[in-house]
Amino acid sequence: MLSGGFMDVVKTIFEGAKKLLALAEKSLKEGDVKPFSDTEYNLPVVYALFGREIKGKEDAAEILDKIRKKLEKEQTLENALKAGVYSYALLELVEAVKYAKENKTNFIPDTVIRSLGLPLVNGTIPGVAVVVGKAKDEEEMKKVLEEAVSHALLVLVVGECCNQYDKTKFTPEKNVIPIGAEPTNLAHVMNIVFRIPMIFAKIPPGEKKEIEEYITERVPAFVVVLGEIDEVVLALGAGCLRLGFPITTTNEAGKAVEQIFVGPAEKLIDEGVKRKGIKSKKLDIRLPMGYGNLYVGETIRKEDMALEFGGKKSKAFELVQKDDSIEDGKVEIIGKDIDGLAENANVGLIVSVAGDFEKDAEPVFERMIHEHLNKIEGFMHLASRDIIWCRFSNEAKKKGLKLKNLGEVLVRSMKQEFPLIEKASATIITDDDEFSKQLAHAKHVYKERDDRIKGLTEENVDMFYGCTMCQSFAPNHVCVITPERIALCGAITWLDAKTAMKINPSGMNFEIPKGSIIDNEKGEYEGVNKIVKQKSHGKIDRFHLHSIFGFPHTSCGCFEAIAFYIPEVDGIGIVHRDFKGETPIGMKFSTLAGMTGGGLQSEGLIGVGTAYVASKKAFLGQGGRGKIVWLPKELKERYKDDIPAEIFGKIASEEDVKDINELQKWVDGKK
Repeated sequence: MLSGGFMDVVKTIFEGAKKLLALAEKSLKEGDVKPFSDTEYNLPVVYALFGREIKGKEDAAEILDKIRKKLEKEQTLENALKAGVYSYALLELVEAVKYAKENKTNFIPDTVIRSLGLPLVNGTIPGVAVVVGKAKDEEEMKKVLEEAVSHALLVLVVGECCNQYDKTKFTPEKNVIPIGAEPTNLAHVMNIVFRIPMIFAKIPPGEKKEIEEYITERVPAFVVVLGEIDEVVLALGAGCLRLGFPITTTNEAGKAVEQIFVGPAEKLIDEGVKRKGIKSKKLDIRLPMGYGNLYVGETIRKEDMALEFGGKKSKAFELVQKDDSIEDGKVEIIGKDIDGLAENANVGLIVSVAGDFEKDAEPVFERMIHEHLNKIEGFMHLASRDIIWCRFSNEAKKKGLKLKNLGEVLVRSMKQEFPLIEKASATIITDDDEFSKQLAHAKHVYKERDDRIKGLTEENVDMFYGCTMCQSFAPNHVCVITPERIALCGAITWLDAKTAMKINPSGMNFEIPKGSIIDNEKGEYEGVNKIVKQKSHGKIDRFHLHSIFGFPHTSCGCFEAIAFYIPEVDGIGIVHRDFKGETPIGMKFSTLAGMTGGGLQSEGLIGVGTAYVASKKAFLGQGGRGKIVWLPKELKERYKDDIPAEIFGKIASEEDVKDINELQKWVDGKK
């Protein structure tokens, strides 16, 4: 069909566009047109191209007449590419008729597009792959999606290939979105594309030239075509080329068009990324197991575990430190690797970095350990600092994944993520003597970092900071960090978050203008509520930063400690991860942790960083730290100098009380 040369290709594009015109005319004869709901842009493609809102059949018929006249123009390459763009309006009109008939649609609401704006702008999602058509088989589709996910792309799937992949593996959480299995559902990809300039750049509908230029320059997308290429597919592809979207395909027919890349399925994504100039987040490293966003959030159960470090039965820590004397790329094991270790072992991870940055940047780099190690198939990483909890799966060990591989991933990923880092090396410690020595050093470093934040208050800053690192596990959780409220994980102070913003403005930390105060005691701020609602995908409307009731801060799963209300004494207890015994209410940390988290607001039960005990605003909504009636001895002694003496003496520990009755007597005796 496409072998006759250049003019045959142009002719075929026009034929495809005219077929779509006939389809739209037929649809309009059979039913009315209904504008899509959940949008300010009516039928977005039509609105963008013609500046016209469609309210009924007469409006739609006028648009069809305009497109018909454009398709009757001289068959030049320029006009063929324009015909391809008008084809999207024809698809959209067909979908609008279906919507009027069936009252259901695959249309993506404006709110979803707005939520994708920031990740696309800040590089969290570096680009978009639109996968259309029908794959040869599920294996071919798997290859395409695995590559797309490894680049951290947003993947929009249209056509029969929607039914050719494992939706339990390639989920919306992995940014793989099935738009619809019918070919005309491509309209709902293109009306996303055409809304972007109208939503984010406020380009008026009808400014076709300006809208197309914006799409070409600013929308980082490309198209993967699987299966047959007929005249309709070619017409739609012409529109993509007009908008600056590269096309890759497995179909040899694509060779008739110079701008289309033809190759095997496993190369289509890489070529699309390259041709569009997308800054890939794929890490070029060879491992015995898979690596990429596909494996983020993987849970390894005890029965599937080959090695565990951290958690209940062993200790672990991670530390990033600046050292200009390091040998770039070196990965060293002090002690034994996985094959020589028991099921539970003490393990330390130290990453040394060098470059033109301040020492304050260390904790920013350190927090990236979680993100990058979590991408390793068969490896689980939770929390940070000296409360990390990690597991290797049996399959990972069997296939040869080593502790040394963790160091290799960290060295490469740190340099890729942060261009400021000129050199990086890693040391993994399993020797018990060296581990104890380095753990003590790490705790000293953590304390020095925490001490730098002391003296700042919420009143003397205008900006708070947020973190969404844990959303891979708790999708709606937002951590708000103020000078008087450390992150739940205990690893991020206000100063850390501020430094992170300087180093990587598009990272997981973000600014929260605190705005006017709504409730000083509970810690409710207008600006915090606004940002939390946005970052929690609209799930959380209000935050009380310093109250365990009302609208308490959400909890993830990486919290250092849990604060729990004890109604029998109208007080608050706090238990941290390292405490192995029971609290006075008869529950251990692990039991309470199972009742907390998930990004939910749970009145009377919240995750906190242990340093929150030292905050003058801790639990101010309940009257302040005077409401704390129980702390484990270790935690109580750690913050002895930070808790007023008159309060400190009234707080019981496990040495003072064993159950709720003894706690009641203790509290009564201290009144």
